[in-house]
Amino acid sequence: MEKQLLADSVKEDAKSVLNIYGFLIVIFSIIIVLLIAVPKVYLANQIYYDSKEIQRLRVQVEALKEERILLKRKIEAMKFKNSVIYTMF
Repeated sequence: MEKQLLADSVKEDAKSVLNIYGFLIVIFSIIIVLLIAVPKVYLANQIYYDSKEIQRLRVQVEALKEERILLKRKIEAMKFKNSVIYTMF
């Protein structure tokens, strides 16, 4: 009878140890998954926001190029106007 009680208590202790090990394995697995997933999500977000910034800057560059062309035309018109005025006098 005592042997049976001792055997039962050993089995219960073994089950509780296995449950603790199982719990620790699950926790470590979750930590590993998070260590892999969090940097990936962070990098994806950074790439997204950086690409938005690059696109905004490209639009500004194109607008400035167009403005430069318009200013060159105005300068040429003013040069032509001045050359015409100076030739009149």
